Amino acid sequence: MMYESYNKAYLKAVKEITRLYEENKSDEELLLRHLLFSEYRKSNLDPDGNAIRYVEDIKCTADGLLSIWRICNMEPLVEDIIPTYSYYRSKPIFFFPCENGGINTSRASVFGDRIDHTLFDLKMYYSKERDNCRLINAYNRPKTNAWLQKMKSFENIVEWWGVIGIFTDNDYNVYDLECNNNQIITSLKETKEYQNQWSFEYYNHIKECIQLFMKNRETESDI
Repeated sequence: MMYESYNKAYLKAVKEITRLYEENKSDEELLLRHLLFSEYRKSNLDPDGNAIRYVEDIKCTADGLLSIWRICNMEPLVEDIIPTYSYYRSKPIFFFPCENGGINTSRASVFGDRIDHTLFDLKMYYSKERDNCRLINAYNRPKTNAWLQKMKSFENIVEWWGVIGIFTDNDYNVYDLECNNNQIITSLKETKEYQNQWSFEYYNHIKECIQLFMKNRETESDI
């Protein structure tokens, strides 16, 4: 099963983060946040590379929306770090071709890990605005380019992920997750704006989207 290895790596991460917290929760809050993040990284606990999907012969690995670094920095209470990781990292959503210089790694430096603008850039690839894509170097990588050709359209990719009505509206317009009232993205921001710390609005909207995705999957499994 494509999630078996992911689940093992994920459960190992939860266990280790819990242990670190229990052994060090008397430390100052900021120091504990730093410890949880640094020890997580040192132990190579990120499960993302262990969840796999294929498009024909193209291997695609998961790209997590909430890193332990984001969680450690954004959660108001340090004791909420573990349950937040336990819930919001339990099910991978987005998969991109496994390739050096691919979308998984490129979107972090180009869009500050923001998935909404990554999706809008990907949508641009299939439009007349292809030349304006900021991830074009990633799209031109061999495996990623082959994946894009096989998927044929942004709409097909959204359906493959199962995120219509969550990260896009029913017409495949991409929601701006920093805004309320289901506003859609109509253009990319200036590059420097992606280098800032996430807003709490964006962080909380990401969590809401993950909740909705997981709720939809639970409903589908009951049918």
